[in-house]
Amino acid sequence: VQERMGKKRRQMGRMDGYHIPWGPQPKQAELLKACGLYDAMLGKGPAVAPIAPMIGYGGAAYGGKSDGLLGLAGVAAFAFPGCRVRFWRRTFPELEGAGGAIERSLELFSGCASYNAGFHQWEFPTGSRLYFCHSQHEADVHNYQSQQADIDLFDEATSFTWKIVDYLLTRNRATTDTIPKPFSVMTTNPGNVGHVWYIVTGK
Repeated sequence: VQERMGKKRRQMGRMDGYHIPWGPQPKQAELLKACGLYDAMLGKGPAVAPIAPMIGYGGAAYGGKSDGLLGLAGVAAFAFPGCRVRFWRRTFPELEGAGGAIERSLELFSGCASYNAGFHQWEFPTGSRLYFCHSQHEADVHNYQSQQADIDLFDEATSFTWKIVDYLLTRNRATTDTIPKPFSVMTTNPGNVGHVWYIVTGK
């Protein structure tokens, strides 16, 4: 499925020749609605504020969670011109290689954005950027001390300790006035080191 993506400020789906070869499955559509991006993707209205500053998205392995986050990032890049989006995995090898988020992003965004392999980031024609980030060790969070992001997307969030997530969320701040409110999305399977904090913060 191809969704048309536009270039005009706060308008998606009506514009002018940019295409992302992705369309949401039903659960992914619910995620976009929770993030305030579903109508913008369809070109039926502007993006709106998310339902919460932290949004959980769970399911079994191979349930489309990673792909949903990438699709969300692409929609946000056009809906919120100039925004900064970070896509997180615990280790860099989880981002690269066959089936990884970077490889999939090349399939999705090569026709509408420019990829800098050295910095592992996409730049969209709206001025938005998508960064691939990792924090294998708790001390690695300080590599991002000076960074801020409008949207943080944690893929397999329970692979992160709460100390890592808690610190990184202090940098989840608006960098542009095109986004109503900064937010984060946490995808997960049951278990792993972050299982308890994920359950507690989700209540």
